[in-house]
Amino acid sequence: MDTTEKLEACQRKKSNGNAPFKAGRFELASKKYGKEFPDTKLPSKSPSRNSNNPKSWQQFLEVDPCSVEALFRRSQAYLRTSDLEKAEGDIMRALAIDPNNREVRLDYQELKGKKRQYIRHEG
Repeated sequence: MDTTEKLEACQRKKSNGNAPFKAGRFELASKKYGKEFPDTKLPSKSPSRNSNNPKSWQQFLEVDPCSVEALFRRSQAYLRTSDLEKAEGDIMRALAIDPNNREVRLDYQELKGKKRQYIRHEG
């Protein structure tokens, strides 16, 4: 499977479960995700959007590895904890899935600024 096919498959998996999940129909979403991700259970509740703990977003990414929202939120948590490499990995994955996402692009700009600061400080 090439990269384009992988991204398309990821988008299909995402849309199958995300619509009922966002509508609060967790049982239906669980069934939809279960078809795509056997042996995976939905998390009981969403972490705070401002969570400084990247691990709190991990279980959402285990259910839906193509969740731009979860990748974005986890990258923000990594930025707050100054883990720039991991933040960049999540941002780049999110941009690969949704290159037109304004929030992710702004997050990427913030990351680049922090990297420049780090280089100046270390240099």
